[in-house]
Amino acid sequence: MNLIQRQDALLRYERDGLLASFQTWRNITANDSAWQKHFTQVRRITALLEPLVAHAGNAAAEDDIAALNRHERQAKQLLFAQRTWDYFRSKLSLRDLKDLRPLLQCADEFAWSCYRPAWEAARQANEIDANDLKEPPLVYLTGSETPFVQVRQGRFTPEGIGAEDVRAYGSLLALPIPVIGLPWPQLKQVSLVVTLAHEVGHAVDEDFGVGAAVDAAIGSLGGVLGERSKAWLAWRRELIADVYGVLCVGPAHLIALSDYLLTTEDAVRAERVDLKQPGKYPPRQLRVFFNARLLAAIGLADVGVWPAWDELYPVRGMQDFDDYAADADAVARALLNTPVSKFGGKTAREVICMAQQEWAEVERRAAMLPAADDRLPWSIARVRDAVETQSLFRLTFAAATLASFRAADPAAQAKKLERMIQTVVGWAPYGKRGTQKDRTADEALFAEQQAHLADAVEKLRRMALGE
Repeated sequence: MNLIQRQDALLRYERDGLLASFQTWRNITANDSAWQKHFTQVRRITALLEPLVAHAGNAAAEDDIAALNRHERQAKQLLFAQRTWDYFRSKLSLRDLKDLRPLLQCADEFAWSCYRPAWEAARQANEIDANDLKEPPLVYLTGSETPFVQVRQGRFTPEGIGAEDVRAYGSLLALPIPVIGLPWPQLKQVSLVVTLAHEVGHAVDEDFGVGAAVDAAIGSLGGVLGERSKAWLAWRRELIADVYGVLCVGPAHLIALSDYLLTTEDAVRAERVDLKQPGKYPPRQLRVFFNARLLAAIGLADVGVWPAWDELYPVRGMQDFDDYAADADAVARALLNTPVSKFGGKTAREVICMAQQEWAEVERRAAMLPAADDRLPWSIARVRDAVETQSLFRLTFAAATLASFRAADPAAQAKKLERMIQTVVGWAPYGKRGTQKDRTADEALFAEQQAHLADAVEKLRRMALGE
């Protein structure tokens, strides 16, 4: 064996190890009930990377110079694939740690409970090819100060990826699945899980084309908003995410938003709106007020957040606050009631909305936490179905946020709520989410399990025959 053949052998060894890792994770998510929720996510990721490395180390009819050039190119491809795979594998693997698994499983289910109604509306409307329906967001822990989302097809940069990689493989640096970062400090603060609803709202906006419809709706209010429409349009992405958060968890969204926006009085007084550069976010006071008006628009009462803000920040630092506040109801109606084509003409509030009956259940649950019922009082089905389970996750985590808001000692309450997770994680259903080509995810899972079983039986047969 010469040096070139040796290098080919080593490249094949590295390639086979990476492909084996892909297959291991596909097997785990097909056959282990604790991991099946990530079935379609893992397949989307590995399908992106496998073609890049499939032929590494395969010798060709070439001279030594061509072989050495091929070795260099394929070694870089393998390293890029390893780094990219690690970006996702490291996030998935957090669920293998006993102390992290329950909250991450609950966070996954909560995010899916918020995302699925939009996903289901688009699926039923047949406005998106089934193969293009997005995988559920993958939640992971991050050192970021606040939760954030990176939407599917958004750019991402795995550790170690440099400018040369970006030039060579830029098309592969578009996220195959959305990911949501949850700050490490929130790991023990169950009441803050509801912040994921806002981040899911960003994914819904991007995945289902909500923004284009909302732009047109806000634009049509030009006669009411005047020049201020420039600012409302600039804030559109954050406003859509706020709307979705309110629709998913009601007043609990405003509670969590208030905790995040709280700052010094001087900072609030200094906020201004420059119509030439309005920025991505509304000023804090206006944003809290707007979310309170969203609640009013869907028939739910503010639980005291806006009055508390009004008392803490009595001086309106923002110029023209009253004018923007007067716009809030019209903008809220536009965001809530605009038909979205990919939802088959349904509005956001028709896709998902915290009803008064549901909020009454949130109030009831908040009073009894950390104890938690695994059924909803209005359910008549003998067995809890997927829709009821998803409602349970949304309502129970909204209740945790409400209980924390009302607690005389929020820290002591947070400690109690940690116990709730051990109960709620048991509600997560088996099976997986999403679609797989022309089959449902359940059909794809069953087919893969059958193939795995057939392979095991064949191996046993050969062993028995001494083959």
